[in-house]
Amino acid sequence: MDNLEDQQSFPANDRDLEYQREFQLDDIKVEYHPKSGIPTKVQAFGDFKCQPAHYSSWLIPDPDMHPWHPFKSCLEFNVAEIVLEAALNNKQTDCLLDICHCCAQKSEKFTFHNHKDVCAKWDAASQHLMGVVSPLAG
Repeated sequence: MDNLEDQQSFPANDRDLEYQREFQLDDIKVEYHPKSGIPTKVQAFGDFKCQPAHYSSWLIPDPDMHPWHPFKSCLEFNVAEIVLEAALNNKQTDCLLDICHCCAQKSEKFTFHNHKDVCAKWDAASQHLMGVVSPLAG
């Protein structure tokens, strides 16, 4: 049977050497994302507890004046978010963007304010069609 020393690999750099000297059989090494600023920790198996990092070690991010970045504006982010949430396909997305450009140019008056306005127009339009029966009608 191989002994533990034969199974250990050589360290890739001085930092790895430092941690390898601390290791005991069954120790757990916890590495955090480099941007977290939390140092790597080595704990004995019996002492290890799975838990989030303590809030005091969190770095407070700088306030972001443009949280919608890389979008050019908050409006573009909001439109892109609707496209994503509604799972629009390419053709539907292009159509929505064409409508947005039309609204931005104010080439036509846009009177919808909410879902109720849209439904009312569809109901009015259905009255102009012959032989349309709602499947929801009793």
